[in-house]
Amino acid sequence: MVIRNLIVVPQAGINDEFVFLADTLKNDAAFVKKGEIICSCETSKTVFEIESEFEGFIFFLAKANDDIKVGDAVAVISNKQDDSIDDIKNWVDEQKLKKTDKAETNITKKALALANRLGIDVNKIPVSGEKILEKDVLKYHETLGKDIKNSKLNVVDLADDLYPASRPEKILII
Repeated sequence: MVIRNLIVVPQAGINDEFVFLADTLKNDAAFVKKGEIICSCETSKTVFEIESEFEGFIFFLAKANDDIKVGDAVAVISNKQDDSIDDIKNWVDEQKLKKTDKAETNITKKALALANRLGIDVNKIPVSGEKILEKDVLKYHETLGKDIKNSKLNVVDLADDLYPASRPEKILII
């Protein structure tokens, strides 16, 4: 049985969407130990190294001097040295499909919290942009024929959980 694990490019800077793969420190099918540095990356403001989170044989999905999107896999660690690169790429594509099937990955935290409190399945909410926003949840709630004002939930922010919007004074909690 083949066991594979992704090595994903981390978010190094808040505004960086891509990293530059400066160097790969291992060859394909080389054995790596957990914690071993496998490559170095650059962003607009920093240079950092990526360590292997797993032990096994490494197969890079990108070459040195490639730009890689933050959150994408840079390499795969397999328990088989003779693992096929085509099989690995197909497996990576399957993992991407599994990730995009989850609606929670495309919803803001506030919208998810509101949907949960209103008992709405987020998979049924139509998306107006790239992510589901609070306004999308409220709009869908209205299409169900429910009035938010008559709902037991009349909050406009996450901090309003304990202090409803109808309360005359609010407290800032830090």
